[in-house]
Amino acid sequence: MIRLNWKYLSFLSGILVLYFVLLYFMPQRFNWFVTLHQRDKNPFGAYVLKSLMRDSWIPEVTSSNKTLFELSELNEPNLMIICENFEVSPSGIEALMNLAYGGKRILISAHQMDTSFSQALKFSLNKLSFSFYLQNMWGGDTTGVSLSEARPDAGKVYWYPRQLLSQHFMDFDTAKFRVLARNTDGEAVALKIDHGEGAFILSSTPLVFSNFSMLRSENHEFAAGILSRLLPGALHWTEYYQLGRMESRTPLRYILTQPPLKWALYVLMISILMFMLFEMKRKQRVIPVLSPLKNETLDFVKTIARLYYQRKDHKNLAAKKILHFTEYLKHQLHVDLNDDISEVVTTVAAKTATDEKEVQLFFDQMNRIGNASFISSGDLKSLTDRIDRILKN
Repeated sequence: MIRLNWKYLSFLSGILVLYFVLLYFMPQRFNWFVTLHQRDKNPFGAYVLKSLMRDSWIPEVTSSNKTLFELSELNEPNLMIICENFEVSPSGIEALMNLAYGGKRILISAHQMDTSFSQALKFSLNKLSFSFYLQNMWGGDTTGVSLSEARPDAGKVYWYPRQLLSQHFMDFDTAKFRVLARNTDGEAVALKIDHGEGAFILSSTPLVFSNFSMLRSENHEFAAGILSRLLPGALHWTEYYQLGRMESRTPLRYILTQPPLKWALYVLMISILMFMLFEMKRKQRVIPVLSPLKNETLDFVKTIARLYYQRKDHKNLAAKKILHFTEYLKHQLHVDLNDDISEVVTTVAAKTATDEKEVQLFFDQMNRIGNASFISSGDLKSLTDRIDRILKN
């Protein structure tokens, strides 16, 4: 049974509770990353813009993350794109031109715009110079913008930090483009050009639509002035060119979008997890009982001896017994059998703790067997018994 260390667990629990309490009461940290996302409440999100549009003259605002090619059959009369860098494919440019030509009014606000698009409409933007330095955001509003043409608020200056308004339009045909807004340096920051039955509204100041700008003084009026150039009716806002698809990039994304397949995947994963949990229990494999290997050497020796005995070849068997014993004397007892026989007898008697007379009888019997052509079973038994007595000692 597992015994829990409650002191240790209580200490860890206390540390976790303290950590979450500190996180809850810490001052909120803002994310200064430019998202321009309509649900993002950070400084450079667009939550305020989307909230105010709900209560504006625009009856309906729909949003998506679709490309211009996917919006080629757009139903709403207005299309809005707000991003840092408007990069679009040739098919997207063609779809964009067709939408405007068919009567749609399209608002594009970006620091930089696709070269192919700008060349098609014959305008350009100054070199990208937007650099975000947080310390400059609170220094003071040094650059202003004002709306042009005959409007009640025309000429009213809306002030921003300079780094938010670093872009402006250049090299455009004043006969085709109408300047909707200028900065305090006299540079155009918003243009309108008709195309077919529709029109393009171009803005080089996408950050004026951010939460940071909309909540400063009366700057929301400038954003409203730009939006007022749209046609009466619904607005479609695509965030693809700032945020991308905003969908799961996993290879399982199609399965996760289909409820039956998604639930089948969840059931499979839960089943595998349960299987793993139940199989974690250790299983002891039955250990088979192995019988010890039999020593067949003795049986082999007995078989060979029986063979010799049955053939009555006592002389050959006695010679092998003598050879085995003399090898034992040479290698185990280190007796040199080439020495004088009396020294050999004395050495063997000493090392085997046997009487010298018994040893001398063995060597005499060994010589007789070696010179005889035949020996009896009694002589073989006598030799074997003598060898056994010496080895036993």
